[in-house]
Amino acid sequence: MIESEKPSDPTDSVPSDIPIDAKRKDDVDGLRPVTIAQIHKAIRPTSPGGSFVIDGVPVKMITFVACVLDIIENVTHKIYKVNDGNFIDARFWLDGNLGSVNDNVQVLVYARFIGYLVLVGETIHVVVRSAHKLEDYMEIDFHFLQCMSLTARQEAAIAPQASAAVPNAYLPAPKKDGDSRWAHLPALQRAIVELLAAQAELPDGLHVAGISKELNQAGVPGASDSHSLRRVS
Repeated sequence: MIESEKPSDPTDSVPSDIPIDAKRKDDVDGLRPVTIAQIHKAIRPTSPGGSFVIDGVPVKMITFVACVLDIIENVTHKIYKVNDGNFIDARFWLDGNLGSVNDNVQVLVYARFIGYLVLVGETIHVVVRSAHKLEDYMEIDFHFLQCMSLTARQEAAIAPQASAAVPNAYLPAPKKDGDSRWAHLPALQRAIVELLAAQAELPDGLHVAGISKELNQAGVPGASDSHSLRRVS
């Protein structure tokens, strides 16, 4: 991409008879809060006009907050060099197409940027659609919390389902038939002996109610009745 050549806008594919405000709403509906680190780690599109992918999810419009370190003005566009702990260039084109940057976005000001991602050579840049100075600096912390929350929810959504079988910390690992020294005992008696053998030395012993609770949680038949346990023991 030539440095002064304006990249294509994701809304260019929207039919021209749709009002500009409707195009803008379509973008805002898919607005993704990100950090600059996430932008740099984004997976590049595999085809012209394709979407960047962040945390496994295709993104179109993004928003981030950052400190403006420098502003370079050209005839056709401005370059905002910004930093939120990582650096990136954010370009705003001056033809007035669907965007505006408030005049109060100056050097050493924290601002919120909204735009989309493009490749300039092999480097990701941001094309700015709008930007404004942050009046409440709590918005910085709020934005990072938004990014963390969204990433955590997306990771949880794609994580493999946990196994329904949860091992009981009070019982030994299941053994194959015939491996146990108490394999000859009935199931309930064997479960009691294995539970006691798995405990550290207890001077006062283990109350029958505690045995009943642990065996019942482990699904041992007959373990729910402490009176039955007393008869077994």
